Amino acid sequence: RELANWFKTALTSYTDLLREAKYDGAVDALEEVSEAFLNYGLDNLLLRMVRPLNKKLVSTGVMSLEKWAWLCNIVGLTHSHHDEIAIARRKFLKMKEAGNKLEDKRIVSTALQNLGICSFQLGKTQEARNLYQGALLLKKQIGDKLGVSQLYGNLANIHIENGELNEAHRLVNASIRIKKSIKDERGLTASFTTLGIINTKKAKFADAEKIFRLALMLSKRMSDSPGIAKSFINIASTCSDQDKFREAIRNY
Repeated sequence: RELANWFKTALTSYTDLLREAKYDGAVDALEEVSEAFLNYGLDNLLLRMVRPLNKKLVSTGVMSLEKWAWLCNIVGLTHSHHDEIAIARRKFLKMKEAGNKLEDKRIVSTALQNLGICSFQLGKTQEARNLYQGALLLKKQIGDKLGVSQLYGNLANIHIENGELNEAHRLVNASIRIKKSIKDERGLTASFTTLGIINTKKAKFADAEKIFRLALMLSKRMSDSPGIAKSFINIASTCSDQDKFREAIRNY
């Protein structure tokens, strides 16, 4: 009920901003809720919500180019979540174009990062690496610690894909240190999950189980139902790898 009320409040706030033609504020409101909408499978609702917002609002001066760029980011992430990579990529390219016009390194670096994720999803790992490294350089220049920590995770995924587990481990540990310093619990959950996967691939199943349980603890603390379910599945899998079949079944 609490979650339902939160979504209802978010929708009401957004609708009120549209009604008042406060389009920049509407994009800000979307940014605050878009991750939660995607996590709870409300992708289609999110896409319906952005329909009233288009680039004509920029040309008529009622929406800033900066907010248009971040709107492209929201729409791109939603299509990426649907595995509609070509559409997502077009949105991120528009975001990058707007960022270049504004000379806004935060926008450009985020666009490069998301373009890198698209390339990685398409199996173009070298292209993804180049995009991530370009984004990482900009994130470091503007002191975006959260962005740097995320990009370490992105690069770690490439090393995992290539079987370079020690380098992946090093990058994830660097990401975890930053996320702890900025108290990013959601990000820590993702990093612990990646670290657990690395230990599983190294056949260190007991270590992996402990790490997945840390991810579970954080997910429970945030009342993150999708994260909780994912952690239980990961724990069950590592229990099975250790022949702890009763414990595996209990977690499944």
